[in-house]
Amino acid sequence: MDFDDLIFNNSIIPDDFELTDLEITSISDDSRKIKSGGLYVCMPSSKTTTSLFVEDAAIGGARACIVFDEKGIELARKFQIGYAYVADKEKYIQYVAEVTSKFYGDPSKSLKMIGVTGTNGKTSTCWMIKEILSSLGFQSAYMGTLGYCSKVISYDFKNTSPYPVPFYTALDISKRIKQKAVVSEISSHALKERRVWGVSFDVGVYTNISPEHLDFHKGMEDYVASKKILFSEIPKHTKKMYTAVINVDDKFGELWAKELKLPRMITYGKNKGDLQGQLAESTMDHTIMNVSYKGNTELIKIPLAGKFQLENGLAAIGACLALGFNLKKIAQAMPTIEKIPGRFEIVQNSKGVKVVVDYAHTPDALDKILDSAKSLTKGRLITVFGCGGDRDAVKRPVMGEVASKYSDILVLTNDNPRTEDPIMIAEEIKKGIDDKLELHVELDRDSAIRLAIDMAKVNDTIVIAGRGHETHQMVGKDNIELNDAKTAKKYLNA
Repeated sequence: MDFDDLIFNNSIIPDDFELTDLEITSISDDSRKIKSGGLYVCMPSSKTTTSLFVEDAAIGGARACIVFDEKGIELARKFQIGYAYVADKEKYIQYVAEVTSKFYGDPSKSLKMIGVTGTNGKTSTCWMIKEILSSLGFQSAYMGTLGYCSKVISYDFKNTSPYPVPFYTALDISKRIKQKAVVSEISSHALKERRVWGVSFDVGVYTNISPEHLDFHKGMEDYVASKKILFSEIPKHTKKMYTAVINVDDKFGELWAKELKLPRMITYGKNKGDLQGQLAESTMDHTIMNVSYKGNTELIKIPLAGKFQLENGLAAIGACLALGFNLKKIAQAMPTIEKIPGRFEIVQNSKGVKVVVDYAHTPDALDKILDSAKSLTKGRLITVFGCGGDRDAVKRPVMGEVASKYSDILVLTNDNPRTEDPIMIAEEIKKGIDDKLELHVELDRDSAIRLAIDMAKVNDTIVIAGRGHETHQMVGKDNIELNDAKTAKKYLNA
């Protein structure tokens, strides 16, 4: 594709290059991965002056670049490559999304696109939708915290919702490997920064909202408004018949369901909404729920543990109904759902101790996990958790309070401290912990997991929360190999 065909009118293109001969053969936002004839997309960063990488991209064979500052223009001129300059930084990422979509020929147009947003439950809901659709013969890919997952190929992302180039590249891959649908987690960051602009969504799903990412959003009002974009602005831009699936048990969902004037909407809840469900049974290896929709009722079993799976299950069912599948077919597909890595993941052992690994890293998520685990525990509940560094510090004492509410023993440890002092993070969590609770502080996470296992007796449950599927721990600027489930298994088998 020619560079001048790719670039839109809201950028400034240079008048001193002959653009018509600049054929673009690939696109990348990583200067190290640029190919000959490629377009380098310079992405803004709070940590690095990324426009300096234009030089590396040019040396690597870039034919043109998209830049947002004078330094980028200067280097593009110096190395004689084409450039487009976008002066409006607030719309820069949106612009990149539109260009990338155009480069790949608008791949979302030929895929069923399902976007899921909310504070908690995004990963589980997306995974369930992907599994249900694939079981029904509608091969689907997942995109989100767990990376890109399909039956054909899987790989990791840096962000829950990738920036435009990796996002649209994944959609292009989905098209080429014959996927019929893509189910994607859509974070508040992605919506606020307009990373998914140009995506034609078929379905938008809302799970819930509780305080999170307030360091980025600077307040709940902005956080809530960002989530709402998937249902207020996105439907205006999609080229398809859009259906919203809204949780009306959540106060924001209930409000939006009344406010939004969308022609197609499915509401869900425990005792209200179009789609309703009640918990029939919850064990350490499955959940059974009674679900009703438009006069039809099904008893549905899913091979996932936790009372909260009722909400996730209803959200997933709602999305599949929105795509035209009937409740009976969906119910028949749900028992085939594969386990979700790091989401109420049971670590099997012969010690008579239940060990659960989960990604819960918000107060609401931790509350749901510990509530479920407590209800399934005959002995004591031992909780191992910490809080991430360089992130929203306000939630730390709240997390301590939640852990105190359910735990008999608490082992306070590192999560991903990043560049913050782990001792200070622990002290902030301790402000919310009940003084009467048996508390152990072991900041080395490997040792903390071992300590919990050493203390556990038959019929006890250990919940290791915060990191879930993650395989590396970020301490300072180092990435240390550490997987909670594997670590637990190592000491359980010792």
